[in-house]
Order: sequence, then structure tokens, then C-alpha cells
Amino acid sequence: MSIKVLQGVALTDENALRPYWQQEPVVLKAALDVTALVPDPAGLVALITETDLPSRLITGAEGGRFTLKHGPFESFKAPKGPWTVLIQALEHLFPEYDALRRAITWLPSWRFEDCMLSWASEGGSVGRHVDQFSVFLVQLHGRRHWELGPRASSETPILANQPLALVAATTPELAVTVEPGDVIYLPPGVVHHGVSLDPDCMTLSIGFRAPDIGQLLEAALEHCGSDASWMRYHDPEPGHRRGPAEITEADLGRVQELFTAFCADRTRLAHILASRVTAPYLDLMPEMEIEPEDAHDWIDEDLNFTLDPGVRIAYFEDRVFINGEHIGDQAPAAILELADTRAIHSQAIRQLDPEWHGCVVDLIVTGGLQPPED
Repeated sequence: MSIKVLQGVALTDENALRPYWQQEPVVLKAALDVTALVPDPAGLVALITETDLPSRLITGAEGGRFTLKHGPFESFKAPKGPWTVLIQALEHLFPEYDALRRAITWLPSWRFEDCMLSWASEGGSVGRHVDQFSVFLVQLHGRRHWELGPRASSETPILANQPLALVAATTPELAVTVEPGDVIYLPPGVVHHGVSLDPDCMTLSIGFRAPDIGQLLEAALEHCGSDASWMRYHDPEPGHRRGPAEITEADLGRVQELFTAFCADRTRLAHILASRVTAPYLDLMPEMEIEPEDAHDWIDEDLNFTLDPGVRIAYFEDRVFINGEHIGDQAPAAILELADTRAIHSQAIRQLDPEWHGCVVDLIVTGGLQPPED
């Protein structure tokens, strides 16, 4: 694995980045201007002590034992020695982060998981580890030294007696120091280790969903309708076996045929995948209760509504899924455009048929679809 370093390639550059997606790591130097993306440390303290956003405090360095504490925290005082604070799902509160991930339009929007911030002291690290999902690591403030590679496998041992899933030190395939505006893309399965070189080092991780087979099978169980009872194991010709307790290769073949028949229904497969990838990352309560009358009044005005960052939406053909639920079929073009652009104008809402108009009103009432801020 040879890791390339590219100069001035933006996250929106599909032609330059598509060859690396899910294939190889790549370092993008001077990829974007991050001036407007750097949060104030005092604001980060408020986030981990005053909100319910998932957060963690990690202390330690490679070669020693790490510690891990979960937020929210009653208070925060910087620990002695190297430390790192991780804060998840910041796209809910930082429109700039939501806009950054939405600008990567060459990737399926339903693949997006969340924006996580790593805020660290000098020497701060979360240890050498492997992720099973793709991630863009955007350096926002300070410098961070990275060691990238090699590829891991299912046999790569996890260090014992650590609160984190860490792997042993290995010879990296690339060592690089990133500065504000630099980005590293990592596909799944690549060992990586980042260490902060400056106080208040901040790295934004844009992570992408990668459901494993267990999660998809769990979703499949939820979509076993009444017709599933008719799809049963059967063996009209049991065949020869060594003894009555033996399971034969032919038996396994019949099970495989059963799964193949179950998955042959593309609509069922779409429900399984869409319900999993549109499941909300966080179940946050709306900031304010909205009455249906208010929603109708807003729709009667000349407004452009946008989906809340926490709303997950996808469609297959004309079937629409929102936040893990199948919303409806035969969706009009305006609803499909809402899914793609995450925006819809009140004029387009007024032209919807009653069923889809009601769906949009429900989204407004629950805070999923929002009018412009006053």
C-alpha cells in the first residue's frame, strides 16, 4: 500500500478522490479553508458539561495505559498529562460542519454518520487503532502527527487491559504532520495513530456508516412479514447421510437457497437497507413545540424550508424512508428533491397531494423540517 500526498485537492473533487474511496488512504494538503470551522475551547467545555451530545475524555499515551471517561461531565478541568476530548454529532449544533459534509455530494448522503471533534492537549492521542468505516480527518487547529498503515485484518490482535480497542505499534507506511486545512482520508481497516503537537489541537472526523452483516440481518428480521412464514426449510429428497444426526452439504445448500429467495425481493432489500442507514444517530427532542396551525401558516408564506441535520432520509425508486421508517410510495419529484437537496420551498409544499402534504406538515411539527431562522 503506497499512500499518496496530493496538493490542493478539495473534498468536493470527485474525479480526484473517487479512486481512493474504500480503496487507499490519501493525504490532501491545503484542501480547504478552515478559518470558520474552529470552535472556541470555552464553547467545547460548555458542550460537554451542558448538553447531552455523546462525549469522551481519554488520557494516556502509547506504551502506557489509557483511561476513558464518558460524558456529559459535571465540570471539566484539563487533566495532567496528555488528554483528548471527543465530541460526537456536532453537525446538530454547528451548521458549518453540516454544510461541509453535505458538500461531498459525490457520495451517498445516507452513508454519512456524524461529525466528531477531537480536541487534545499537546501529546494527546486516542491510541493506535483501526476503524471499520471510512473517515475524512480534517485538521482544524494546531498540528497533528500521523502514522498511517499498514492494513489490519480480522487476525490483528487487540491489546489487552486497555479501555479502548488498540493495536500494537507497527512500522507505518507513511508518517506525516498535518496542519490546519489538511485532510486525511482513511478507508476501513487501515491502522492509524495521531498525536497532537500543539495545545488545543482540533481534528474534525467526518465518518460514514458501514452497517455490518449482523445489523443488516437484524433489520431483515424486522421486515419478515406474514409471507415469510411460507418461506421455510424443506427437503423433499433428504438424501444419504452417515447417520440421522448429520447435517449435510445438501442441507446447507437448501438454507442458502432460502436466503437467496428471501433477498431476491428488491423492495424487501431496499426496506432492510434504508431502515438501517436512515436510523437517527441521536434522538434529540425539538427545541420548541410547533403547532400544526403554525406549520400551515408558514407553508402559506414564501419560505424555503431545510431539513434538520439530524434527519436521515433516503429513497429507492419512489419509496421514501425517513429516520428508519418507510414514509410512503409514489413520492412526487418535490419530495425526492427534498431528499437530495435537503430543502423545499413552501410553493412546492402547497402543490403536494394531501398525503405528502401531511407528511411535510408532520416533519415541520416535529422539528425535522425548519423554516429560515428569524
